Amino acid sequence: MHKLKPVTRALLGLGLIAGLCTQAPAATFEVSSTADAGPGSLRDAVAQANANPGADSITFVDGLGTITLLTPLVSTDELQILGGSSGQTLSGGNQTRILSVPNDGDSLALSDLRLTNGRTTTDGDPGNPCTASDGRGGALCSNAATFLTRITVENSTTLGAQAHGGGLYLASGASLDDSIVRNNTTQGDAANGGGVAADELMFVHNSLIQNNEAIAVNARGGGLYMPSGTDFEMRYSAVIANVSGGSAGGLRVSRTLMENSTVANNNAVVGGGMDLDVSINLGGDPGTPIIRNSTIVDNFDSDPVSTSGGGLRVLYFQTDYTARLESVLLAGNFGPSGNLNVVGVAGNPDLNTAEVTLDVLFSQIGNGAAVINGIDQNNLFDTSAQLLPLGDRGCAAMAGAPGTRLCVPVHEVQASSPALDAGSNPGNLEWDQRGEGFPRVVGGQADIGAFESGLSGAPTVPAVGVPVLDPQGLGLMILLMALIGLVVIGRAGRG
Repeated sequence: MHKLKPVTRALLGLGLIAGLCTQAPAATFEVSSTADAGPGSLRDAVAQANANPGADSITFVDGLGTITLLTPLVSTDELQILGGSSGQTLSGGNQTRILSVPNDGDSLALSDLRLTNGRTTTDGDPGNPCTASDGRGGALCSNAATFLTRITVENSTTLGAQAHGGGLYLASGASLDDSIVRNNTTQGDAANGGGVAADELMFVHNSLIQNNEAIAVNARGGGLYMPSGTDFEMRYSAVIANVSGGSAGGLRVSRTLMENSTVANNNAVVGGGMDLDVSINLGGDPGTPIIRNSTIVDNFDSDPVSTSGGGLRVLYFQTDYTARLESVLLAGNFGPSGNLNVVGVAGNPDLNTAEVTLDVLFSQIGNGAAVINGIDQNNLFDTSAQLLPLGDRGCAAMAGAPGTRLCVPVHEVQASSPALDAGSNPGNLEWDQRGEGFPRVVGGQADIGAFESGLSGAPTVPAVGVPVLDPQGLGLMILLMALIGLVVIGRAGRG
């Protein structure tokens, strides 16, 4: 069992690895054919890169059409694949995974690529990661350090049991920058992470994780899943309209720093929006998971008898730790326990031996203060979020591959919102969720949440459609889940 570093140290290590990926490549191979194999094909370029030691690069001629693969590409050396300014689409044709990287000593960097219609049918095989027998990662399975920039991963699926990561499975540390992960699914038993599953550490920046689904009743993390004891950092990003048949509709993460981000319109049987889980720490300091200057709203917990929070669940089991919310807008979520709750993960309460301290400062919480057992400072309770719909409010940099790019959506607060000038800026952030050019503080004090008002003028048309169920739809979803037995998984103490 290895000991993981705290988030900041881990990301420093990730940056050092990134330097290896961006050094001058040993060779560059150009793809000029859309054929699955043969001279000029992507498969031929990958084979040449594998045979040539060093950090090789693959590029594409301009205007090349979609490359549809018949079997997965397999990279066995340090590799960069560069889609270029016009981008390049790689498809699995709904028949195969697109790319596998089985060796943990290698590295992979992808940019300006659209990965679509990947598919695996086998169960997850942790003993042989990212090989033909391992069904994890519908579009990409990487056991190496992985760096993804301006990519779009969509319409991919895994069918096998514990085949985590409908779009992406990332085992050895990864970054996701200026990217989109959408419309991916896991369908097998206990297959977590409908969009993304990551096993060690992950950094998400200016990215959108949307409309992904982990279907099984014991699945976790409709949008993104990381196991307890791993490191996660997310900035300037949004996790929207994802679904889990089990828990954590949006994301399930552990040792966390999340700031200037939005978690909205996600659905699960328990824990509609987000699970924060340091319940079993794999050695090392659990640290203090922090969520700050972020918005968690309109998430839905469908189990009518669970004790879970519709917006955020803070889970505990065997490890004492402190979780901290600062300038967080956590309101308008639907669930039996309201917006926020602290939950033991063991079915037998006597086994939940740890204690969690929950500090909340300068935040807006839709329900009362009873769940806060640590610092309770300058908070607003039992108040309406008063937000405008999710939309494109401008941005410094768009997310996604060429041809799919958009501004990461955010909720703008209304002029009458109590969140205006009621927040704080504990991380001394310069910008709000939209990035450079959109100051984090306008006036004397920051607004609560991911958006800072006073800059955007009239709201613009939303850049992406976000499904929101009306009350009748919510009732129908609960009824259907009860009929097929989904509510069984959501009893108190289950996670």
